[in-house]
Amino acid sequence: MTNPAPPTLISVTASDSTAASRLPPNPKPYTMTRALLLPTLTLLLACGRTNPGMELQTTNDSLAFAPSENTREFRKQEPGTPAEATPPPIERQIIRQGDISFQTDDAAKTRSEIRRTVAALGGQISGDNAYASTDRTEYRLDIRIPAQRFDTLLLRISEKAGHIESRNISAQDVTSEYIDVQARIRTQKQLEARYLELLKKASTVEEMLAIERELGTLRAEIESVEGRMKYLSDQVAMSSLTVNFHEKAASGLGFSHALGQALREGWKNILSFTLALVSFWPFLAIAPVAIWGFRKWRSKA
Repeated sequence: MTNPAPPTLISVTASDSTAASRLPPNPKPYTMTRALLLPTLTLLLACGRTNPGMELQTTNDSLAFAPSENTREFRKQEPGTPAEATPPPIERQIIRQGDISFQTDDAAKTRSEIRRTVAALGGQISGDNAYASTDRTEYRLDIRIPAQRFDTLLLRISEKAGHIESRNISAQDVTSEYIDVQARIRTQKQLEARYLELLKKASTVEEMLAIERELGTLRAEIESVEGRMKYLSDQVAMSSLTVNFHEKAASGLGFSHALGQALREGWKNILSFTLALVSFWPFLAIAPVAIWGFRKWRSKA
């Protein structure tokens, strides 16, 4: 029987001892740790490819990704990256109104020209009044015109005016009220939808009647607010302009003018007196009969 070979003695030098100390004492835990880290690193790398430029932040309980400064700068410069959504600008809701007064040589002609101009610009005449006096005739036109053509109409009327006596233009910003009314309508519509859902789920007659009462009150409020919205929209879309104009007063105040005026006034007085006499015709018809009866009675006496 052969004797086993004696164990070989290996001498370890100082350099070999240092190298040996660098090796892990137990290779098995190292292998398990690496096996656990590999999937984690793979997942992190995959996330890094999906979201480039992300920095890993480690906390005590979890791992989280947060954009770094370089990433934010990269996103700003990266072509094709959509810009941050900005709220659309608020469209101002303006109600414009005005009035203009002027003197013209021919009021009737001016009136016809203004009516034609308003029709050509898509407006409408909401009021047409005439006032006549002894020395002049005055007209008043109430005009509704699309807001975007208000300045055009005002310019054309000013060009036709002989002598402008007054002109006033006002602009009222109702944007805040407009937005508030829109929000109220939206909120009340949502509340109405909730009431309708509750009405479907009502199990007793009392519940149904109570919900229907609330719905009736709510719908009345909605109609009121929608009416206000319609009024504001109409006032914003259509501006108002009042036009007052009159013919130039006669400037001749000499003797001939005074004589003609006196003759006209005298003729008017004659006509008035004649009409007054005619209005007493019943008394004039009874007077002869009364006189005859009085004389007959006196003769008998």
